[in-house]
Amino acid sequence: MRKKIAILMAGILSALTLGVGCGKAAVENIAVKKTEAVPREETAAPGQEEEERETGAGENAVGQEEKERKTVFQEEPGETERQKALRERLGAPEHDQMEFEDAQGVSYKIDGKVTVPDADRLVTMPARRLTFGDEEIAQYVKPLLGEGGLYRWEPEEYQECLEHVANWENQIEQEEDESMREVWEELLQWNEERLEALKGEATKVEVPLTMTSYNKMDSGVYYDYLFGLTDWGEETMHLQAAKYGFGLYAWPTLGEQSCTISEEEAQAAAEECVERMGLSGELVLESVERPAVSHGERYEDGGAFYEFHYMRPVCGVPVGYRSAGMGGAGLDVMVDDGGVTEVRYGDYVLEGNEEEAELLPYSEIRRICEEEWRALGSNLPECVSCRVGEIRLTYYWDEGATEDMIPVWTFSGTFRCSSEEGGEMEGRDILLTINAIDGTVISRF
Repeated sequence: MRKKIAILMAGILSALTLGVGCGKAAVENIAVKKTEAVPREETAAPGQEEEERETGAGENAVGQEEKERKTVFQEEPGETERQKALRERLGAPEHDQMEFEDAQGVSYKIDGKVTVPDADRLVTMPARRLTFGDEEIAQYVKPLLGEGGLYRWEPEEYQECLEHVANWENQIEQEEDESMREVWEELLQWNEERLEALKGEATKVEVPLTMTSYNKMDSGVYYDYLFGLTDWGEETMHLQAAKYGFGLYAWPTLGEQSCTISEEEAQAAAEECVERMGLSGELVLESVERPAVSHGERYEDGGAFYEFHYMRPVCGVPVGYRSAGMGGAGLDVMVDDGGVTEVRYGDYVLEGNEEEAELLPYSEIRRICEEEWRALGSNLPECVSCRVGEIRLTYYWDEGATEDMIPVWTFSGTFRCSSEEGGEMEGRDILLTINAIDGTVISRF
């Protein structure tokens, strides 16, 4: 048990560092389906050393077996008088176009809508990360667990066998090499037999909803952590909670999504989850995605599920999306035909006085964008092209510098990179973020 906890700790620390969390949530009357297939190594078969690895969610499409994540922003009504006034004051067009190449021959094309918020002014405001303790677990996590609560299986080997059986079933389904399929089938049979032998002694042990301190890999660094399983219907969910947030997701994390419901139906399920967490009225829906999912060498074209991104607004303006979960800032709710299938939550707390920000004219932001890309190009190796489809004035948590919420311009779109196989891989993300006050480049893809 201690060895597994130590390994899980390492995965959580990685999530805290990268701002990536994985989780799943459901509400009592919503069935839960399994999420994207992520094969895990068998560790319990005879003659093999035991080792496990945790995989991160939402990894970049470049170098990964995954396709473009297509962002679908909500339709916006006609601009308000405040938006028109802000646009005029900054000299920001409704649409912008620009095309050039950097010194390495990578092509850049901007052809997209320029969006400004419904605000007559933008501000800076101090913020700090929300830390999770027993009070936050009771407030945000407990309402999602229902009456079944949180538990673990004893003996621990029973829980591990359940994971391994799901893993090898998935591996066999995807394997095209007949000789390798025979290997997986042998491992599956061994785990199924072991699982059957353990059934008579397997029991559920309640896990208290309280954070417990663990030593991080014997380094002397301690942090709080909570782990366990919970059930809805015939499905099982897996909770991971740490100092800066939590994730609740299907366990084992194998299977394929099916998503034929409308966006309105999916959003209704997501909103019910937000309400159960007591966050209705505090968070606003920032964007909606229909991510693509890969299963081994087979790719889905996209739309495997809906992913709703909720953010805490500053003076009524939604903060730009960041990865949610443990170390992130926001609430992500995934929904498919089975209902809510995943929840990731981490947040910030706004504190202190706001100060009105004096913003650079849009023409200066545009000049900085072109100068930055012409001189330095993309940070991505083997980048072929970048295409910006949306330019947006929003807020960004400058956690690593001022620790303030600050106004920024984001340039979002698609990028293409050469793959090792000689083809090209495409992905979507925020390609450039520029401080709207002083023109500092905050991040460059």
